[in-house]
Amino acid sequence: MNSSPIASTWSVNTVATIVAVGIFLVTSFSLFSNPKLWSSRLRWSPTVVKSFSISSPPPSKDTTGHDDTHSSPKECLLNNGLAYGPFRDGEGPGNPLPFPTRYQIDEDLGFISTIAKNIRIYGSSGKYADIPGLAKRHGLGVMLGISLGEDQNANEEEINAAVELAHDQITLADGKKVGLVDSIIVGNETLSNSGNQTSTGSRDARSKVKDLVSRIREVKEKLGRSKIPVSTAQIASDWESNLDLAKEVDFVTAHFYPFWDSPPVPVERGAATVLTDYRKLKGDLRAKYGHDVRVVIGETGWPSGGGPRSEAVPSPENQRKFLEEFMKLACENSIEFYYFEAFDEEWKWAEGGSEEWQRLQGHPKLRSSELPEDRTFSGKWIGSSWGIFQSNGMLKPKLLGVFDQPAQGSRANRDIFDQGPLSAYYDMGVDSWPEHKHDWVAGDGGEMRMAYPNGQQAGAVFVTVGKPTQSPRPWKDFSDFEMLSMELRGESGEERVEIGVKNRSDPDNGNEKRIVERLTKDYRPYRIRLDDLRSGHLRIPEGLKQLNTVVEFVFQGPRAETIYARNIRYEPRH
Repeated sequence: MNSSPIASTWSVNTVATIVAVGIFLVTSFSLFSNPKLWSSRLRWSPTVVKSFSISSPPPSKDTTGHDDTHSSPKECLLNNGLAYGPFRDGEGPGNPLPFPTRYQIDEDLGFISTIAKNIRIYGSSGKYADIPGLAKRHGLGVMLGISLGEDQNANEEEINAAVELAHDQITLADGKKVGLVDSIIVGNETLSNSGNQTSTGSRDARSKVKDLVSRIREVKEKLGRSKIPVSTAQIASDWESNLDLAKEVDFVTAHFYPFWDSPPVPVERGAATVLTDYRKLKGDLRAKYGHDVRVVIGETGWPSGGGPRSEAVPSPENQRKFLEEFMKLACENSIEFYYFEAFDEEWKWAEGGSEEWQRLQGHPKLRSSELPEDRTFSGKWIGSSWGIFQSNGMLKPKLLGVFDQPAQGSRANRDIFDQGPLSAYYDMGVDSWPEHKHDWVAGDGGEMRMAYPNGQQAGAVFVTVGKPTQSPRPWKDFSDFEMLSMELRGESGEERVEIGVKNRSDPDNGNEKRIVERLTKDYRPYRIRLDDLRSGHLRIPEGLKQLNTVVEFVFQGPRAETIYARNIRYEPRH
């Protein structure tokens, strides 16, 4: 999503864009207490153009099918697109964070196909390459993103992956062959200080435009005779400052965010401001080129959570107001758009420019490298609350009646350890008594191996929200969940392990309630009702609102034991 024209060091502006695709801001997340979790990002590259007419080409599949009679939000979105970031809670772009599985992405796309016609994605290489083919099987048009960054090798990898996808086809169930890509976006907000950059943030505007044009031309040259239209996504004000850039693309993709405007626009004027700014850009392009130029709104939206920016106030009510008014105006005026975004994305919580993060940076008890104690980020902060749906797949309550609720699917779960490594914002502690050995746990191939050493009285492996620490302990709200589930096996098949959880205030005296499980040599599923962990220290569900130790494995006695765990997750209340 467009982070904001008023970018800050936290350019999650693009977060909208970023959105997704992970292109990007992982590096800016080096602020986090575990910086190695945010160690890489995607990038993109260029193109050598053939001469072309800036006149609007025939609309591609991802932007056609408009019918200005469809003015209700539900009907309007069914004729337009959604920005799609695949990351669920605990996931994010860049190793070693987990990336959604192919099954999870396919599930999401089936979900989205019931409410929208097209998707916009922000990456082309690696696992992102799976998305277009899956989307086509659900009948969705695909606007494919190429992320641009400072790593030139990564840029080339992105471009080559996008071109390969653009030349590829799949055969649908009815035998029909279809292409995977309907349009390509080269770079996202690369001309703003908050977007993914083609170079360092200090480069002047002219150099940024020159680099971007080079990349667009490279992509077009590599596409050859392909008729897939190519654009670049920039905030509207950057297009206004660089109208010459329009001659390099087949259509203009612009971002309009009244929430991020300077000064911020109150929601009462939000949708009207988008329409005014859209018409101004269209008019300026017509005046320059002498004919109509196709303009697609690549991103717009309003957050449901977080602190205000002057008169621009995030709230569920304001999100609904903006959405309804914008979609009404867009479809009445036959404006093509991609709404930002489908799902709330937890990893974007600290989006650039947010006043919450500015306040946190000035908090006397919080250093800039730390996170707040409450790690329940999704939907509560500006950056993580732009979705129509919550990260768990549920329609936001204030949007009930505007859209239908598709099947929730596996988004209802909260993964802790699935595929490996641990999900974001969790860490692990290992100890034994009396010798305090800490080196008997390893993770490999999506399973956790716990080799409790011989000759100890007891030992424990505990997965915590944030790093294991003494009070005050960070926490996350798990009160909506009913089950702790996992798969376990023992090396010999005679192992015994105790499993429990602890909230942030539970004492470290070993008196928390634990469930004893006896293992077999083969993996078996184990589902522990959280109600069964109720104790004098842990009330259910109240005590789950501030959970710190989300799972602990406790071993007793002097005999060495080795057990394996995988697919650790929480399942919701029904």
